[in-house]
Amino acid sequence: MALSKRDYIIPSALLNKTFMVHANDADFMADQVAYLSMQGFYRSVEINPITDKSKRAAICKCMGSSGNKLDRLTVWCSYYLRSHKLHLCALDEPMRLEAVEAVKKLCAEAKETGATAIGFTCGADVGILQRSECYRSLINSVSEIADYAAKQQLNLYLKPSDNTKERKILSLSSDVKELLDLVCKSHHNVYLCFDTSHVALNHEELNSTLDLFGNQICNLHLSNAVLDYYNPQYGSIHTEPGEPGFLTSKRAQLLLEHAYSSGIGTEQGLTVAFDCTQELKPGHNDKRCFELSTDFLKQVFLEFILNS
Repeated sequence: MALSKRDYIIPSALLNKTFMVHANDADFMADQVAYLSMQGFYRSVEINPITDKSKRAAICKCMGSSGNKLDRLTVWCSYYLRSHKLHLCALDEPMRLEAVEAVKKLCAEAKETGATAIGFTCGADVGILQRSECYRSLINSVSEIADYAAKQQLNLYLKPSDNTKERKILSLSSDVKELLDLVCKSHHNVYLCFDTSHVALNHEELNSTLDLFGNQICNLHLSNAVLDYYNPQYGSIHTEPGEPGFLTSKRAQLLLEHAYSSGIGTEQGLTVAFDCTQELKPGHNDKRCFELSTDFLKQVFLEFILNS
Protein backbone atom coordinates (compact mmCIF):
# COMPACT_ATOMS: atom_id res chain seq x y z
CA MET A 1 0.00 0.00 0.00
CA ALA A 2 1.34 3.42 -0.97
CA LEU A 3 2.34 5.77 1.83
CA SER A 4 0.31 8.87 2.59
CA LYS A 5 1.82 12.22 1.60
CA ARG A 6 2.57 12.93 5.27
CA ASP A 7 4.68 9.76 5.56
CA TYR A 8 6.12 9.76 2.04
CA ILE A 9 8.93 12.30 2.54
CA ILE A 10 11.84 11.28 4.80
CA PRO A 11 13.63 14.54 5.75
CA SER A 12 17.40 14.10 5.62
CA ALA A 13 20.11 16.31 7.13
CA LEU A 14 23.04 16.52 4.71
CA LEU A 15 25.47 17.30 7.51
CA ASN A 16 28.65 16.89 5.46
CA LYS A 17 27.47 19.74 3.20
CA THR A 18 25.59 22.11 5.51
CA PHE A 19 28.49 21.90 7.98
CA MET A 20 31.20 21.54 5.34
CA VAL A 21 33.96 23.10 7.46
CA HIS A 22 33.26 20.42 10.10
CA ALA A 23 32.57 17.58 7.65
CA ASN A 24 35.54 15.48 8.81
CA ASP A 25 35.36 16.42 12.49
CA ALA A 26 34.19 13.21 14.20
CA ASP A 27 33.41 14.92 17.53
CA PHE A 28 31.32 17.62 15.86
CA MET A 29 29.37 15.15 13.71
CA ALA A 30 28.67 12.83 16.62
CA ASP A 31 27.30 15.79 18.59
CA GLN A 32 25.11 16.86 15.65
CA VAL A 33 23.64 13.38 15.20
CA ALA A 34 22.94 13.20 18.95
CA TYR A 35 21.21 16.60 18.75
CA LEU A 36 19.08 15.58 15.76
CA SER A 37 18.09 12.34 17.47
CA MET A 38 16.34 14.44 20.14
CA GLN A 39 14.50 16.61 17.61
CA GLY A 40 11.31 15.66 15.81
CA PHE A 41 11.93 16.69 12.21
CA TYR A 42 14.80 14.77 10.63
CA ARG A 43 14.52 11.03 10.06
CA SER A 44 17.78 10.60 8.16
CA VAL A 45 21.34 11.94 8.29
CA GLU A 46 24.15 11.98 5.70
CA ILE A 47 27.80 12.30 6.72
CA ASN A 48 31.37 11.61 5.65
CA PRO A 49 33.20 8.52 7.00
CA ILE A 50 33.92 8.70 10.74
CA THR A 51 37.53 7.76 11.47
CA ASP A 52 37.21 7.56 15.27
CA LYS A 53 35.88 4.15 16.34
CA SER A 54 34.41 5.49 19.60
CA LYS A 55 32.53 8.19 17.70
CA ARG A 56 31.21 5.58 15.27
CA ALA A 57 29.85 3.69 18.26
CA ALA A 58 28.31 6.87 19.70
CA ILE A 59 26.52 7.65 16.43
CA CYS A 60 25.33 4.05 16.13
CA LYS A 61 23.88 4.29 19.64
CA CYS A 62 21.96 7.42 18.62
CA MET A 63 20.60 5.72 15.53
CA GLY A 64 19.43 2.73 17.47
CA SER A 65 17.97 4.44 20.52
CA SER A 66 14.26 4.11 21.15
CA GLY A 67 11.94 7.07 20.85
CA ASN A 68 13.81 8.99 18.13
CA LYS A 69 12.92 9.11 14.44
CA LEU A 70 16.42 8.71 12.99
CA ASP A 71 16.43 5.39 11.16
CA ARG A 72 18.48 6.09 8.03
CA LEU A 73 22.13 7.08 7.78
CA THR A 74 24.16 7.46 4.60
CA VAL A 75 27.96 7.65 4.62
CA TRP A 76 29.34 9.50 1.57
CA CYS A 77 32.82 8.35 0.46
CA SER A 78 33.34 10.93 -2.32
CA TYR A 79 35.64 13.25 -0.37
CA TYR A 80 37.69 10.31 0.95
CA LEU A 81 38.21 8.89 -2.54
CA ARG A 82 39.10 12.30 -3.96
CA SER A 83 41.50 13.27 -1.18
CA HIS A 84 43.28 9.90 -1.37
CA LYS A 85 43.42 10.01 -5.20
CA LEU A 86 41.51 6.75 -5.49
CA HIS A 87 39.59 6.04 -8.70
CA LEU A 88 36.93 3.36 -8.99
CA CYS A 89 37.01 3.71 -12.78
CA ALA A 90 40.81 3.47 -13.04
CA LEU A 91 42.09 1.67 -16.14
CA ASP A 92 45.07 0.36 -14.18
CA GLU A 93 43.75 -2.78 -12.45
CA PRO A 94 45.87 -2.54 -9.26
CA MET A 95 44.75 1.09 -8.83
CA ARG A 96 41.10 0.11 -9.33
CA LEU A 97 41.37 -2.71 -6.79
CA GLU A 98 43.02 -0.36 -4.29
CA ALA A 99 40.01 1.97 -4.57
CA VAL A 100 37.55 -0.92 -4.22
CA GLU A 101 39.30 -2.25 -1.10
CA ALA A 102 39.27 1.24 0.41
CA VAL A 103 35.49 1.53 -0.08
CA LYS A 104 34.95 -1.95 1.34
CA LYS A 105 36.81 -0.86 4.47
CA LEU A 106 34.60 2.24 4.63
CA CYS A 107 31.54 -0.02 4.30
CA ALA A 108 32.60 -1.98 7.37
CA GLU A 109 33.21 1.23 9.32
CA ALA A 110 29.90 2.67 8.09
CA LYS A 111 28.12 -0.37 9.51
CA GLU A 112 29.74 0.36 12.87
CA THR A 113 28.23 3.85 12.58
CA GLY A 114 24.73 2.43 12.16
CA ALA A 115 24.61 3.25 8.46
CA THR A 116 21.92 1.98 6.13
CA ALA A 117 23.65 3.13 2.93
CA ILE A 118 27.00 4.13 1.54
CA GLY A 119 27.45 6.39 -1.49
CA PHE A 120 29.95 8.06 -3.77
CA THR A 121 30.44 10.10 -6.91
CA CYS A 122 32.72 8.65 -9.57
CA GLY A 123 35.98 9.72 -11.17
CA ALA A 124 36.80 11.99 -14.08
CA ASP A 125 36.13 10.98 -17.66
CA VAL A 126 39.24 9.79 -19.54
CA GLY A 127 38.16 10.83 -23.02
CA ILE A 128 36.42 9.23 -25.95
CA LEU A 129 39.15 6.74 -26.86
CA GLN A 130 39.13 5.02 -23.47
CA ARG A 131 35.61 5.73 -22.25
CA SER A 132 34.20 2.25 -22.78
CA GLU A 133 37.07 0.68 -20.82
CA CYS A 134 36.58 3.28 -18.11
CA TYR A 135 32.92 2.31 -17.81
CA ARG A 136 33.87 -1.36 -17.71
CA SER A 137 36.19 -0.64 -14.77
CA LEU A 138 33.48 1.34 -12.99
CA ILE A 139 30.88 -1.40 -13.50
CA ASN A 140 33.30 -3.97 -12.08
CA SER A 141 34.02 -1.73 -9.08
CA VAL A 142 30.36 -0.97 -8.35
CA SER A 143 29.47 -4.67 -8.63
CA GLU A 144 32.24 -5.75 -6.27
CA ILE A 145 31.36 -3.06 -3.73
CA ALA A 146 27.65 -3.86 -4.01
CA ASP A 147 28.37 -7.52 -3.22
CA TYR A 148 30.31 -6.55 -0.11
CA ALA A 149 27.78 -3.89 0.93
CA ALA A 150 24.95 -6.43 0.66
CA LYS A 151 26.72 -8.64 3.18
CA GLN A 152 26.80 -5.61 5.49
CA GLN A 153 23.10 -4.99 4.78
CA LEU A 154 23.93 -1.65 3.17
CA ASN A 155 22.45 -0.02 0.10
CA LEU A 156 24.80 1.62 -2.38
CA TYR A 157 24.04 5.10 -3.79
CA LEU A 158 25.63 6.46 -6.96
CA LYS A 159 25.59 10.24 -7.43
CA PRO A 160 26.23 11.58 -10.96
CA SER A 161 27.74 14.99 -11.65
CA ASP A 162 27.32 17.56 -14.46
CA ASN A 163 29.32 18.76 -17.44
CA THR A 164 29.81 22.43 -16.57
CA LYS A 165 33.37 22.03 -15.28
CA GLU A 166 35.56 18.93 -15.44
CA ARG A 167 33.63 16.14 -17.17
CA LYS A 168 32.90 13.15 -14.96
CA ILE A 169 32.47 9.58 -16.08
CA LEU A 170 28.94 9.54 -14.61
CA SER A 171 27.11 12.61 -15.83
CA LEU A 172 24.44 12.34 -18.52
CA SER A 173 21.35 10.51 -17.35
CA SER A 174 21.25 8.23 -20.41
CA ASP A 175 24.70 6.86 -19.50
CA VAL A 176 23.82 6.56 -15.81
CA LYS A 177 20.61 4.70 -16.66
CA GLU A 178 22.46 2.21 -18.85
CA LEU A 179 25.02 1.54 -16.11
CA LEU A 180 22.35 1.14 -13.43
CA ASP A 181 20.33 -1.26 -15.56
CA LEU A 182 23.41 -3.41 -16.12
CA VAL A 183 24.46 -3.47 -12.47
CA CYS A 184 20.97 -3.88 -11.02
CA LYS A 185 20.36 -7.09 -12.96
CA SER A 186 22.39 -8.93 -10.35
CA HIS A 187 22.67 -6.37 -7.53
CA HIS A 188 19.45 -5.22 -5.91
CA ASN A 189 21.00 -2.85 -3.39
CA VAL A 190 22.28 -0.25 -5.91
CA TYR A 191 20.32 3.01 -6.29
CA LEU A 192 20.62 6.53 -7.67
CA CYS A 193 20.98 9.73 -5.67
CA PHE A 194 19.11 12.27 -7.83
CA ASP A 195 20.61 15.79 -7.60
CA THR A 196 18.46 18.54 -9.15
CA SER A 197 21.33 20.95 -9.88
CA HIS A 198 23.41 18.37 -11.77
CA VAL A 199 20.42 17.30 -13.86
CA ALA A 200 19.45 20.89 -14.65
CA LEU A 201 23.01 21.89 -15.54
CA ASN A 202 23.13 19.00 -17.99
CA HIS A 203 20.10 20.60 -19.71
CA GLU A 204 17.88 17.67 -18.74
CA GLU A 205 14.25 18.19 -17.72
CA LEU A 206 13.72 17.26 -14.07
CA ASN A 207 10.36 15.46 -14.25
CA SER A 208 11.16 13.34 -17.29
CA THR A 209 14.54 12.41 -15.78
CA LEU A 210 12.79 11.34 -12.58
CA ASP A 211 10.52 9.15 -14.68
CA LEU A 212 13.52 7.68 -16.53
CA PHE A 213 14.91 6.23 -13.29
CA GLY A 214 11.68 5.60 -11.38
CA ASN A 215 12.22 3.39 -8.35
CA GLN A 216 15.96 3.24 -8.97
CA ILE A 217 15.91 6.57 -7.09
CA CYS A 218 16.15 6.19 -3.33
CA ASN A 219 17.64 9.54 -2.35
CA LEU A 220 16.81 13.04 -3.66
CA HIS A 221 19.08 16.05 -3.19
CA LEU A 222 17.30 19.35 -3.80
CA SER A 223 20.10 21.61 -4.98
CA ASN A 224 20.06 25.03 -6.62
CA ALA A 225 22.20 26.25 -9.53
CA VAL A 226 22.50 29.21 -11.88
CA LEU A 227 21.56 28.00 -15.37
CA ASP A 228 22.25 31.23 -17.30
CA TYR A 229 25.55 30.67 -19.11
CA TYR A 230 26.29 34.40 -19.18
CA ASN A 231 25.77 34.86 -15.45
CA PRO A 232 29.09 35.02 -13.50
CA GLN A 233 27.67 32.42 -11.10
CA TYR A 234 26.82 29.95 -13.87
CA GLY A 235 27.44 26.38 -12.82
CA SER A 236 27.77 27.37 -9.17
CA ILE A 237 25.85 24.70 -7.30
CA HIS A 238 24.82 24.38 -3.66
CA THR A 239 23.62 28.00 -3.49
CA GLU A 240 20.71 29.30 -1.44
CA PRO A 241 17.27 28.69 -2.95
CA GLY A 242 15.76 31.19 -5.36
CA GLU A 243 17.23 33.64 -7.89
CA PRO A 244 19.57 33.78 -9.65
CA GLY A 245 19.20 30.01 -9.45
CA PHE A 246 16.23 27.98 -10.67
CA LEU A 247 15.17 26.14 -7.50
CA THR A 248 12.39 27.75 -5.48
CA SER A 249 10.22 26.14 -2.83
CA LYS A 250 7.40 25.95 -5.39
CA ARG A 251 9.64 24.21 -7.96
CA ALA A 252 10.79 21.75 -5.32
CA GLN A 253 7.19 21.09 -4.23
CA LEU A 254 6.11 20.41 -7.81
CA LEU A 255 9.02 17.99 -8.26
CA LEU A 256 7.96 16.07 -5.15
CA GLU A 257 4.35 16.09 -6.38
CA HIS A 258 5.52 14.53 -9.63
CA ALA A 259 7.62 11.90 -7.85
CA TYR A 260 4.69 10.97 -5.60
CA SER A 261 2.13 10.80 -8.39
CA SER A 262 4.56 8.70 -10.45
CA GLY A 263 4.87 6.19 -7.60
CA ILE A 264 8.60 6.75 -7.03
CA GLY A 265 9.39 5.37 -3.58
CA THR A 266 5.77 5.38 -2.45
CA GLU A 267 6.14 2.01 -0.73
CA GLN A 268 9.19 2.78 1.45
CA GLY A 269 9.36 6.58 1.31
CA LEU A 270 11.75 8.98 -0.43
CA THR A 271 14.72 10.43 1.43
CA VAL A 272 15.00 14.15 0.62
CA ALA A 273 17.76 16.60 1.62
CA PHE A 274 18.54 20.18 0.66
CA ASP A 275 22.11 20.33 -0.63
CA CYS A 276 23.49 23.74 0.30
CA THR A 277 26.95 24.88 1.39
CA GLN A 278 28.39 28.21 2.40
CA GLU A 279 31.81 29.79 2.49
CA LEU A 280 32.52 30.35 6.16
CA LYS A 281 34.06 33.72 6.85
CA PRO A 282 35.19 35.27 10.16
CA GLY A 283 32.18 36.27 12.20
CA HIS A 284 29.74 34.12 10.26
CA ASN A 285 27.33 31.80 12.04
CA ASP A 286 28.46 28.30 11.09
CA LYS A 287 24.91 27.02 11.73
CA ARG A 288 23.38 29.39 9.19
CA CYS A 289 23.55 26.96 6.27
CA PHE A 290 22.03 24.14 8.31
CA GLU A 291 19.26 26.41 9.59
CA LEU A 292 18.55 27.69 6.07
CA SER A 293 18.38 24.12 4.74
CA THR A 294 16.04 23.04 7.52
CA ASP A 295 13.71 26.01 7.01
CA PHE A 296 13.60 25.40 3.26
CA LEU A 297 12.79 21.70 3.67
CA LYS A 298 10.05 22.45 6.19
CA GLN A 299 8.48 24.99 3.84
CA VAL A 300 8.60 22.60 0.86
CA PHE A 301 7.22 19.67 2.85
CA LEU A 302 4.40 21.74 4.31
CA GLU A 303 3.38 22.95 0.85
CA PHE A 304 3.61 19.37 -0.44
CA ILE A 305 1.44 17.93 2.35
CA LEU A 306 -1.17 20.69 2.23
CA ASN A 307 -1.54 20.57 -1.56
CA SER A 308 -4.37 18.14 -2.28
